Amino acid sequence: MRRQAQVSARIACGIFAAAVIAGCGGKSDPTKLADPVAASPVNLGEAASQLSAQAEDAPPADKTGGFDGQRAFAHVAKLVVMGPRQSGTPGIVPAQDYILSELKSYGCAVETDDFHADTPAGSLAMKNIVAKIPGERPEIVLLATHYDTKRLANFVGADDGGSSTGVMLELARVLCGKRGRDTVWIAFFDGEEAVNPDWKDP
Repeated sequence: MRRQAQVSARIACGIFAAAVIAGCGGKSDPTKLADPVAASPVNLGEAASQLSAQAEDAPPADKTGGFDGQRAFAHVAKLVVMGPRQSGTPGIVPAQDYILSELKSYGCAVETDDFHADTPAGSLAMKNIVAKIPGERPEIVLLATHYDTKRLANFVGADDGGSSTGVMLELARVLCGKRGRDTVWIAFFDGEEAVNPDWKDP
């Protein structure tokens, strides 16, 4: 049974790895990458206010079986206020600390995977974060998001990276205190946006 769980996890990780490898194909020019510092400051407060306004339309927990849409929106707003979260830069560290702090506050068992990856911008330090929720069955259901942002000046990733991270954090809050039928891993991946040398917005 343990072997089945290991195989399921490896298949899920293999799918993600294949996607990353595919994105790395071909030659790239690191000089095309946006300088994360050389940019005029984005109005982070205004962006967060817009998210807060949208949160008012989110369904409450008593309508969804426990998932609180406003909490999910609040996570996104906090990530946006942190600014760009590009892999291998100081800007991503507050997001990593925030995700870890939230998961631990929910009582989740958390593991981190610190590593360096070769990208068009060179070798970058990265950190994957995984909340592991045990269940009655050994098979693993893997839910995943990425929390890094594109290497574009002023790109704060409210939708691309932020929204899914907010959803996964709220799912972790709901699931970590329960022991259900399935074993669930919730993964927060770093580096999804680091493999493309020429991102555009949108």
